[in-house]
Amino acid sequence: MTTISLPVEAGEQAEGRRSRSPWRLALRSLLKRKLAVFAICYIAIFYLVGIFAPVIAPYGFADQNLHLSYAGPSRQHPFGNDVDGRDVLSRVIWATRTTEIVTVATAIAGGFVIPVLLGLLAGYRRGWLDSLINRVGEALGSLPSLLLMILITATLRPRMDSIVSHYYTAPIIGDALKAGGADLALLFIVLSLIGWVGGERLIRAQVLAIRSSEYVQAAEVMGASTWRIIARHIFPNIAWLVVLGIAGTLGGVALTEIGLTFLGLGVRPPTPSFGAMIYDASGVRQAAAHPNLLLIPGTITVLFLLSWILLGNALNDVLNPRTR
Repeated sequence: MTTISLPVEAGEQAEGRRSRSPWRLALRSLLKRKLAVFAICYIAIFYLVGIFAPVIAPYGFADQNLHLSYAGPSRQHPFGNDVDGRDVLSRVIWATRTTEIVTVATAIAGGFVIPVLLGLLAGYRRGWLDSLINRVGEALGSLPSLLLMILITATLRPRMDSIVSHYYTAPIIGDALKAGGADLALLFIVLSLIGWVGGERLIRAQVLAIRSSEYVQAAEVMGASTWRIIARHIFPNIAWLVVLGIAGTLGGVALTEIGLTFLGLGVRPPTPSFGAMIYDASGVRQAAAHPNLLLIPGTITVLFLLSWILLGNALNDVLNPRTR
């Protein structure tokens, strides 16, 4: 009997090619893009600063020293002080924590859980459930999102304030509410309720295309349950779309939180936010006299939003089958 053996090097190369998953290849391709690497590094530093804000910040975000009002950068205060004598560097560090909490919480609910769950159910089950989800999504999508957020926030805030006022004396919950927890929760609720519409539509369209494939029909014939088909055959094929959706959601949520706070409907003082810091320094005379108060939070915000745009475009290039 004649046996044919492959060379060792050829066999190792074939095994190496088989072991390369699409996600590993996508990551390798992503790391070859300089702008994407810059975006990843900047976003990672931003979120790490937010996580360790209590340790990194040299002062408390509400500590005041009126003798240092509008003081310029110094060794003790590298970014200077604002009108109330608060350290700008400390407030910037704590503002990253505010943006981090809102974006991560909203991305989990409004960018992942709600759109993925509703998109999978609407695309696979169809029928009355699909119609109901589509009607609700069309109703929310037909209204200007910013105006709708302003309306909901302005309507719910007084009622939420009256409810949470009863818990301000609680030992742990009260401290969280005094630190801006109620405002963060309100932003999370509003952004999650409105932010799922676009992602749900994309996932539903993809699920409809996969639902008619042969392997899904074969699983149905074999008696597989709905959730097993979704988990084993449908979700793995839309995972790239979920990643793109979350990347796009995080940048959009950060911009919305900063914009609502700039308009006075987001996080309220003394809780630091980039929107409030930009608003306080946005006067013409004040910006000319103290440009550091506007340039520092403005530059950090612009670079953060730009990083998410660059990362989202790079992820679309390496994950989207139509662009690869």
